[in-house]
Amino acid sequence: MEEAGVERVVTCVHFLSSSERVIKMHMFHKNKQKQVNKQTHNVNKQIASAAASTTTSSTTRNLMHTHTEPIELKPLARKNKSSNLARK
Repeated sequence: MEEAGVERVVTCVHFLSSSERVIKMHMFHKNKQKQVNKQTHNVNKQIASAAASTTTSSTTRNLMHTHTEPIELKPLARKNKSSNLARK
């Protein structure tokens, strides 16, 4: 049953216009980025709670909790450049 679902998705994607495909890929990467950010935040919270249990400094806890860095999705940038070139 799973293979049939995969084939259906591939068939649907095949009939999308190039701009729709770019939007679909953008949304896919955006959702992936949200998942990564959420996981990073959860890990940082765990680190912060571990640090809080071992240290008494509130500044250390605050720094550990607020330190989150966004991760750039570079493959998306490359795909956009290639699709822009294809349009010209």
